[in-house]
Amino acid sequence: MDKMSNPPSTMVYIEDNGEPGCKTVLEVNQRYRNFEDPTSYWQCGLQGQPAKAMRCEPNNLYSEAEQKCIFWKNWHWTDPKEPPSRPDKTNKTSK
Repeated sequence: MDKMSNPPSTMVYIEDNGEPGCKTVLEVNQRYRNFEDPTSYWQCGLQGQPAKAMRCEPNNLYSEAEQKCIFWKNWHWTDPKEPPSRPDKTNKTSK
């Protein structure tokens, strides 16, 4: 059997950038990892308002474990964690 046909079970597959929905009280004033770009993160402000994309200072990457941007040499990969809510998906097809 080809090893490539069975990927490791520990691998995490994410199909989006991790943007939170900012729909719950628990998300207000919280930061969330951008799954596609370690130099940035998502910031929830007011409940029900879209998250804002924020960028770390140069030479820093966002640490989900520390909930802040840290110097890139101190940064370590961790599996992404889903936020409590997600933005509503909009239907972009016209009838």
